[in-house]
Parts: sequence; C-alpha cells; structure tokens
Amino acid sequence: MLRAIRSITPLPISHVVYSHSHGDHIGAAYTLGSPDNITFSYTLRVSNQSLELDHKGANHAAGNIFVWAPLQKVLMLVDIVYPGWVPYYELGVAQNIPGYVKSHEQILSYDFKHYIGGHLNRIGTREDVLISQAYVKDLFNACAQAMHLSTNPNSTLYAPTIQAAVGNAAPGNSWLVLDTVNNILSSYANNVTNEKWKGKLAGLDVYGLSNAEAMLEALLIDWGINGAFGVTNAPV
Repeated sequence: MLRAIRSITPLPISHVVYSHSHGDHIGAAYTLGSPDNITFSYTLRVSNQSLELDHKGANHAAGNIFVWAPLQKVLMLVDIVYPGWVPYYELGVAQNIPGYVKSHEQILSYDFKHYIGGHLNRIGTREDVLISQAYVKDLFNACAQAMHLSTNPNSTLYAPTIQAAVGNAAPGNSWLVLDTVNNILSSYANNVTNEKWKGKLAGLDVYGLSNAEAMLEALLIDWGINGAFGVTNAPV
C-alpha cells in the first residue's frame, strides 16, 4: 500500500478513511501513522476533493460507514453488497440484520455511478445493489414462509417432516429438538430462494444455507416471527 501511494505522490499521508473496524479492512493502518478519530457525519475536504462520511446505524458492524465521493459519484459501503455474488457467510456476518436489510435502501438513496463493496472481483453498479436487495427480500420472505408453515399442521413441511424429525430427536434434549426444526426451516428457505436465484448470483452453493440460517434467526429475535415454538407477532 505504501509503495502504491509513493508511486502516485511524494506528499505525506494527511488522512486515513476506513469503512469499519474489522481487521481485514483496517488491520495494517498502523503503518500509515496515527490519525485523530472523528465522529460522524463529517465531510473531509482536501484541496479540491471531498468525501462525505456518514454513520447511519449498525448493519454489518456497529461502526460501518458510508463513504461518498460526490464529484466522482463513487459510494463505498463495505461488506453489504457483493456485486454478482450472494453475501458472505451468514449475510456477511452482519451484526445487525435489520440494519443490514435497511442499508440497501440507504445505499440507493445516493446518486452513485460506482459502488465499492470491499470484496471479490469487480466494482458494483446500481443494478448490483438492486439485485442484492431483491435477493435479501426473497430470502426474508422464504424464511417467513417456512416459519408460518411450521405452525400449520396441514402443511407438508409440518407433517410428516417436522413431526418425524422431532420424534427422532433425543427425548428431553430441547436444544436438539430446536436445532432439528431450525435446520429443516432454513433448508426449506434456502431451497426456495436458490430455485429463484440459481444462475443469477454466484456462491449460492457455498453460502446460501448459512444466509438462510442467519435470516431465520433474525426473524425470530428481531422481527418476532417465531414459527413452531412461539407466536407470530409481526406481519411478513
């Protein structure tokens, strides 16, 4: 990184802007000096260039920020949208999944031409963000559908699938029963989503199931859609 900077300019490094605190994105920052920390929102101006930095709430990480270059129409938000690919493991290991879902709408509020997602092999476009948003919405709906079917004794998901699986679990092992049912529901949601997105996004075979598992858990703890073991408190 230092060699790349020196190949462009002999000037000293005046500012370091990073997306969030995860080591795979900022772990070597100590090599660039020790800049002061600044809270958000903040507009950084250097000569005739500017970056607008905004924290809009937790999503992938508690401190994940939007980095907007208005002159170049470039937006960076790391670990949310992976252009051409499904999200990394468990929706990019999102710390706040409702915030992760909402961040797609927040991204689209910018008039950007180029999107920097922080991983994989190309810069994104507005269409990539719309595609990611549609995938996440379909995954949410598939998980919600699985939850609702798990409460309906007349559904094929409930009987005999869930009944048989619970009956085969070790008696008295509540965690095993819960895990057995959740595996059935997340697999169902993954299969429904993959059927629609096969051939449209890469990596479904690698991280589709873990994304479904993460979304299913978020429906339970964040949206109050409880499925077989509780009461449905929120609309789909």
